Amino acid sequence: MTRPHGDEEVESFVNLLRQGSPSGLAQFESLATAHQYGGLYGLVRRHVMPGARVLDWGAGNGHFTFYLAQLPIRVTAFSFGPAPEILSRLTAEQAHRVRHVQGAQNEAVKLPFADHSFDQVFSVGVLEHVREHGGAEEQSLAEIRRVLRPDGLFICYHLPNRHSWIEAVARTLQLGRVPPEPPDWPGYHRHRFDRAQIAALLQGAGLSLIELQAYGALPRQPFTSLPKALRHARWLANLVNRCDRVLEGPLAALVQNWAIVARAEHRA
Repeated sequence: MTRPHGDEEVESFVNLLRQGSPSGLAQFESLATAHQYGGLYGLVRRHVMPGARVLDWGAGNGHFTFYLAQLPIRVTAFSFGPAPEILSRLTAEQAHRVRHVQGAQNEAVKLPFADHSFDQVFSVGVLEHVREHGGAEEQSLAEIRRVLRPDGLFICYHLPNRHSWIEAVARTLQLGRVPPEPPDWPGYHRHRFDRAQIAALLQGAGLSLIELQAYGALPRQPFTSLPKALRHARWLANLVNRCDRVLEGPLAALVQNWAIVARAEHRA
């Protein structure tokens, strides 16, 4: 599996997206914003092997499923809505390896898959929202553990940090607003997590934590509002990336997100 590495991989994927007319992919309207997924693609490089069976749990607008479809693996996109529009752009060979499964609207937790169906399950900005749809993190993680093969990996990306300075600013901006549900503020999440909560949730579900990384010192979404020439400027994206990486050290406790890699424990 020969692929670009790091920042080059993000730019290669953004260029692929720009060859078509993707709708609803606001995360990729700015190169600086798209680079927030560099760490996620790095986790894929390290942990997903050719031929793997991968579940994109909560596929949303389909951007991550579309990324995975470029690899020689079998991908299942699971969501409660119809198949994302972007999947219509898959080649015939890619479409043969990708399927979309729509969950029942009245079932917030149960997954329609047999035990041990997947080698890896990815959650990209999903786990923090399950309570808003009638579920619970503990139950969702138990279901994920069930559909993972023994020693399979649960990889969670963009899980909000309880102590994020970006979240704190967003919550301050929200004070006094009606309705009480969170608006579309970049960085605002109702449910956020710290290290102890993450460890307890994983342990309760039979998942062993093997990697936990805090990342994201700078907000990325505001860059989508810049003029087009700046949105796609490589020099700006590189500058933002360098500043982010420098600040992630001293601001480690206050960065925006967690990346998690956990292994499904063997059970008798």
